[in-house]
Amino acid sequence: MNLLQRILPLILLLAAASPCHAGRYRPGQVRTERTIDRDWTFRYFPSGKEDAAPASPDYDDATWQAIALPHTWMTYETTGDIHPYIKFASEREDSYWWNGWGWYRKRIVIGEELRGKRIFVELDGVQKYARVYLNGTLLGDHKGGYNGFYFDLTPHIRFGGENLLAVQVSNRRDDRFGTIPPATAGNFNVYGGIYRDVRIVVKNPVYIPFQGSYKHEGGTFVTTPLVNEREARFCLRTYVKNDTPQPAEVNLRSVVTDADSKVIAVLEQRRDIAAGELAGFCQWSDTLRAPRLWSPESPYLYHIYSEIRDAAGRLLDTYHTPLGFRWFAWNYDDNTLSVNGKKIHIHGTNRHQEFPWLGDAMPQWLTERDMLDIRYGMNTNFMRTAHYPHMPAVYDFNDRHGIITVEEVPNNKAIDFDREVQEHNMREMVRRDRNHPSIFLWSVGNETSNAADSRWTREEDSTRLIHERKAENYGDFVTHHASNLDMENLLRVTIRGWTDTDVKNLEPKNNAAVAKSGQLAGTEEWQHTMARVADGSIRGRIDGQVVGWLYADHGCDRIYKDAPLKNINYKGWVDLYRIPKYMYYLWQANYLPEPMVFVHPHYWQRKYLGQRRTIRVDSNCERVELFAGNRSLGVRHPSKENFFTVEFPDVEIVSETLRAVAIRGKERRECRVVMAGEPAAIVLTALRGGIPADRSGLDIVTAGVVDADGNPVQGFSGPLAWNVEGEGTLVGCPLYTSDIDKTLSDEGTGYVTAPVPNVVRSTARPGRITVTVSSPGLASGKITIRTHAVKEKTADGIFEPRLSDEGRAKIRRDTAFREVVEYVEEMRPIFAPEQIEAASKEEYARQMKEFVLARNPQIDKKSVEFKCLVKKLTVYIENTRGELTEDDYNFIARTYNDLRMLSRSIENRHFHPAYTEELKSYYADRMLVRGRMTDIGKTIRLIDAIPDGLDIVYVRNPERSTQPAPLQYGNTTYRYSAVAASVERAVELLHPEFTDFAPAERRRVMDYLARINPSVVRNGDGYTFRFDRPLAIPRNLNEL
Repeated sequence: MNLLQRILPLILLLAAASPCHAGRYRPGQVRTERTIDRDWTFRYFPSGKEDAAPASPDYDDATWQAIALPHTWMTYETTGDIHPYIKFASEREDSYWWNGWGWYRKRIVIGEELRGKRIFVELDGVQKYARVYLNGTLLGDHKGGYNGFYFDLTPHIRFGGENLLAVQVSNRRDDRFGTIPPATAGNFNVYGGIYRDVRIVVKNPVYIPFQGSYKHEGGTFVTTPLVNEREARFCLRTYVKNDTPQPAEVNLRSVVTDADSKVIAVLEQRRDIAAGELAGFCQWSDTLRAPRLWSPESPYLYHIYSEIRDAAGRLLDTYHTPLGFRWFAWNYDDNTLSVNGKKIHIHGTNRHQEFPWLGDAMPQWLTERDMLDIRYGMNTNFMRTAHYPHMPAVYDFNDRHGIITVEEVPNNKAIDFDREVQEHNMREMVRRDRNHPSIFLWSVGNETSNAADSRWTREEDSTRLIHERKAENYGDFVTHHASNLDMENLLRVTIRGWTDTDVKNLEPKNNAAVAKSGQLAGTEEWQHTMARVADGSIRGRIDGQVVGWLYADHGCDRIYKDAPLKNINYKGWVDLYRIPKYMYYLWQANYLPEPMVFVHPHYWQRKYLGQRRTIRVDSNCERVELFAGNRSLGVRHPSKENFFTVEFPDVEIVSETLRAVAIRGKERRECRVVMAGEPAAIVLTALRGGIPADRSGLDIVTAGVVDADGNPVQGFSGPLAWNVEGEGTLVGCPLYTSDIDKTLSDEGTGYVTAPVPNVVRSTARPGRITVTVSSPGLASGKITIRTHAVKEKTADGIFEPRLSDEGRAKIRRDTAFREVVEYVEEMRPIFAPEQIEAASKEEYARQMKEFVLARNPQIDKKSVEFKCLVKKLTVYIENTRGELTEDDYNFIARTYNDLRMLSRSIENRHFHPAYTEELKSYYADRMLVRGRMTDIGKTIRLIDAIPDGLDIVYVRNPERSTQPAPLQYGNTTYRYSAVAASVERAVELLHPEFTDFAPAERRRVMDYLARINPSVVRNGDGYTFRFDRPLAIPRNLNEL
């Protein structure tokens, strides 16, 4: 019996005397939590050199840029690359912003009055590898960019003085720290930097520890073993740490309140905690009668406030836990979800945490704006936080607003992720978010051959379903698959502003497979049509159990046929700037509870005057009447059968206002489309209008175009020049030229037609920001945003020195630093799915070989790279039962192309044929078959730097041979053959002087041999190697 089971809690019900019961509960607050997002300095070092000098308090950062968090260095604001996300979304084309180190420094004063407290720094998210220092001392590191972590600052603090907090960050996709997911998968962008909030947390020495660490337990864990409409009970585990040098008598008092803060139960438990001990408490509630249940329709939340008190009754710490009573079950017969005994029709979406010009460094208020639109603009009841843990506020929102949630770890594609890192990421995710009643499923992987082991998930939480989507190697505890519910429905690459074929006539007409593909760019009308046709898109129909892909366009390392820009996934139902596409309104018509009506407006323009067109209307009302001016054009009746979309054919386009009047019961809604005149002026609107003056203040300014009467003009795609004056800067590009006629361009702004936003940032000085947007022939638009001073907090013993911008330089690319590898596309991508039919593995292999060669006839089918490619594709296609998806195929194709660039570099060195084949075979197996990440640029530079004077030795095992003998490789004879028990001995046989090398010099030589010889592996302080393999040894060991 474990400790938690041995300790019986004392339960006090409402009848017991408690001062809380007299009125509403107000939790005490003894811990201090200070967000420290302002007044950091930042510098990027592109070389990737391991140098900890910036961690020192004495390091001079007077010229470093002053910034605020959240922050990333991967976007236009730092790089100057004209792209709303990341122009070079991988290191293949340009590794400059990928392979270096970003350094963040923050000075902070900790008051003498805080001596005796425990002081921690908590970081909600750093992408993707971080080392944290205080006053030059390394506190530790963290692997993974999506979970929070913390460090104890207390032993290293200078109380009463200034302290230097430094964070060293790497965003290498092919990292050297454990193949941190998602590595090179590229399904979504990974933005280097401290892109979420950072806090200083001050606690008493007896406290509730950080919740969400893989290293230890912390916080609370609440489960609800008994729940029904009549009664409910919960079990609360609470973790308390005693960091005093003496044992501590601790009283845990857990106060349970309803949503109105009325106390409904108090649980108490006392115990002694030894010095340095992390103790677990286990408390069971009494039965609660007639509990209010949590559901999407009524997301009722109770609250638990854990109070830690000492023997004298003094409050030491408090901690809040949300509590939602619900039960749910998946019916595997009809693949439906029931919540509280009621079957739920799932209609949900996916979301990425990304916004143009900001990347992942979205502030919480902008994230919550997305969530409000997802919940109430679209009325979703289900969401997958694709493909990684989002900021904590997302799950808080879903608890409060009733969105059933799937949370996922960030592993994608056929990459050999480090198992330890995967385990840490999974345990961190579950521990951080296990108390959220909105989370019903944990996902161990998406489209990956190396999912997280579901055992780790099960060990952390046995109360939820465990899901995988098209994954492999996920262990024995997965209970829910893509076959039960596909989390990605109705995929279409749709460009907002490409309203119909008059704008872009790119829709497939004959090829049925291509017509169903979501991977090529199309119009808003095409997406709208495909969503209403059975199997008309890649997956599903809008009236089914739908988890749509996805809420908003996002950045990725992908190209989609005919799309305007590379490295954007345009499948959102709103565009990257959150402006709705037609699909958004179709969704509203099918799922919004409030009456709505939307007229597709694109034909109501002057260029169509006198023509006759079909006008489409989306509405969830019983009756829609269309008017041109005051003339009725007829009545239609939206219904489930027509997907709440009606059409008015043969409508003459006239210079009148088009009106759709919709009636549902006694409620009336109207949508108007004015026949606008010529573009005359730009109008600006600001989302906030007032922002803090601390460099973190952001506002979204939208430019629209109107005619002389102020009517919005459709389809405007002229240039827009943005100018900012006063106490602000422009985050995005200052010149928008439309992407409407671009095809797979490297550069662009994501602007197709107006309206379109840009992002403005405050300086550190209060005042006003004036934004002006101009375009030739139009009256300019102007708007003013106020920036207000941020009050200094000092009462909590924490002081943040202000930074001046004087003498500080904005980050600029070092043009003298070049690390570019030209990417050659030998194997071309595909843009439509394929179904491969075969009855055996051998038949799959034959078909995949023919499939690749038919599309890429120039490929050398006799090469080792091609053989490994066919092997990889065969394993993949056999696992998917013949389903070949564009995304997976293209990921393998990119890996093959990377491999071929490396192989050409090897071939160009004209090494001994045996060594050449050894290198090529090794990298082919490593990259294609085993899915190991390889830094192509770095490896090519390594190959290019191998000395010309190179001897190839064939090393024989002395247990099998005592005499070296001449050896042939094809028509080539080895120059040397040796019998040696170790690689060091083989080097000594060829270079007798090696025996006299000092230990450090021997290590230097052996480390180099391990880098250039696949058969040599450093193992601790020694080296292992494979016999009967070619060993390359430079002739001059002193020059390595």
